[in-house]
Amino acid sequence: MIKLLTLLLSLTLSSGAWAQTTGTLSGTVSDDQGMALPGANIKVTGNQLTSPTGSVASGDGTYSVDLPPGRYEVTASFVGFETIVKTVSVAAGETTTTDFTLAPDVFWDDQIIVSASRGSEKVLDAPASVAVMSGDEIADVPTLSVAETIRSEGGVDFAKTGLVQNATVVRGFNNVFSGALLTLMDNRIGPVPSLRVNVNSFIPVTNQDIEQIEIVRGPGSALYGPNSANGVMHIITRSPFGSEGTSVGLGGGERSLRNASFRHAASSNGKVGFKISGQYYASNDWEFVDPIELQGNNAPTPRDYDLEKFTGEARLDFRPNEDTEIIFSAGMSQASLIEMTGLGAAQAKDWKYQHAQGRLIWKDWFAQVFYNKSDASDTRLLRSNDPIVDKSTVTV
Repeated sequence: MIKLLTLLLSLTLSSGAWAQTTGTLSGTVSDDQGMALPGANIKVTGNQLTSPTGSVASGDGTYSVDLPPGRYEVTASFVGFETIVKTVSVAAGETTTTDFTLAPDVFWDDQIIVSASRGSEKVLDAPASVAVMSGDEIADVPTLSVAETIRSEGGVDFAKTGLVQNATVVRGFNNVFSGALLTLMDNRIGPVPSLRVNVNSFIPVTNQDIEQIEIVRGPGSALYGPNSANGVMHIITRSPFGSEGTSVGLGGGERSLRNASFRHAASSNGKVGFKISGQYYASNDWEFVDPIELQGNNAPTPRDYDLEKFTGEARLDFRPNEDTEIIFSAGMSQASLIEMTGLGAAQAKDWKYQHAQGRLIWKDWFAQVFYNKSDASDTRLLRSNDPIVDKSTVTV
């Protein structure tokens, strides 16, 4: 009995000593309407602690934490509300009261897309199967062609036919010189006008300038008209507003690959913005000898495996008021490479692809006009040595 009384006495004395060497942090957590937020998380960090500690608000929104004397950072958080951090001091044997009032916060759920219904909506609300690649994801992947960034998406059939050349579809069968997938860039159709073929290496865009890529896997004829029954790939570039600054990318690798790209954007008073971007790459393409090319009627001409391409694009934005936005853009790409066709490989020499576009957005109304031009220059078929003449344009 004496030992038990001694133990109880020592525990009482030690608890009193602990109370004299610690302090208490307490308070309430509520929303901006004064309603308690039960379950709110309180996290306490400081040099006096070997690891963070904390508490959870009770049913009436109150919390309490015992701490050694010192200065602490206290974080209050609750799902759907802004997180608040405060610095407090706790004294030994005293209670420090710190209340938190959390304001509602925007809760980001599904990505917002525009390609399924031509209007802003969540991915899960879209009346089609849509995949989205964000600009941050694309910037982290070193690719030479914009289509390579979507090759890992479900339902995408991606066939690489060269270092930068590829054939990409999302519905139906894939083949060389394919135009099945409707390719858009900022609402402008992207295929070569005369052949309606997707030459993705001609698209004058850099990875740094892509806001997101949206892929509609199903038919979209009701919204996009002809040539969209086999899906849509919509490349959306960054606005100069909110993306000001300069970025430069450099790369190199096997087959003497040299790659350089840049982007610069600036704005003034939220009314006028502009951006300019460009890319250059060169390399030695994969080598292959087509035996049919050696049997042509004309003297055989060896393939030129030196691949070279440069692109450039400029854009000017005007925002005279909150409801109106006027956008002008123009771009060009020039490439020398070997492209697969249904008649065998073609040796493209200085093939130029150009565009000019004007867009007007007023409240919920959208209008645009654009012009695409293609010039095959000295391109020829390698099997027959016949020239490919293409001087086509399209105005919409």
